[in-house]
Amino acid sequence: MGGLDQEVLVEQVKDPEDFQTCFECLAEAFGRQADDNLWISTNPGWDTPEGARKNAERMIDHWRKSDSNTLHLKATIPDDQNPASRRIVGFAIWSQISMVPGQGQKPKEWKPSDFEMHHPDDERERRYASQMLNSLQSQRRAYMLERANKSPPYVMALDICAVHPSYQRRGIASKLVQWGLGEAKRRGDLEAITEGSVRGRHVYQKLGFSADGPEIEYQLDEEFANRISPSNLFMRTGSGY
Repeated sequence: MGGLDQEVLVEQVKDPEDFQTCFECLAEAFGRQADDNLWISTNPGWDTPEGARKNAERMIDHWRKSDSNTLHLKATIPDDQNPASRRIVGFAIWSQISMVPGQGQKPKEWKPSDFEMHHPDDERERRYASQMLNSLQSQRRAYMLERANKSPPYVMALDICAVHPSYQRRGIASKLVQWGLGEAKRRGDLEAITEGSVRGRHVYQKLGFSADGPEIEYQLDEEFANRISPSNLFMRTGSGY
């Protein structure tokens, strides 16, 4: 445990070729292990070679369009097959967010049209994806509206964090979270927030996050009532973490 902890390296993604493996970590964790309907809807074809390629390309596009407010992280360990190289086993995105222009990425209000490229021939799935994401991030947006007139009006948000199931329970997720918390300190002791899944929230709690509010409720059209929604809690560290 201690040996692996020392071998885990967390750094920002700088090579677009890394995103294919980063996507594999997400797919195995959210798609195959958690069977997360929200993630599956926003990553169509995730379990096919062509779908994986397209989703990785969307990740690259997001990365290239990002500024210093958004940080894409990879966690690597020495490769068992080739000790001279490193294997990507985890991925996370941290963002400085704010409702105040120029102070961070503004929390998005999702529209069905945002998923036109994901589901070009499926208007129903576009509505589902937008409703799910708006519900997931509803408490985030409400909290950031409250902070708009406070100082500072921005926080660090953990948008997504995943570790390949083959390498879970080895402290890798904690490393990805700790990196972001360290960045929050470097930016002025900022508060950190996230939406914690059942699998992730115990990691966040150990690192200073607490639930703020009840279980997130998904506001969906009746036609989606038969779909299982993932359990999530809005969590934050408190100001001056």
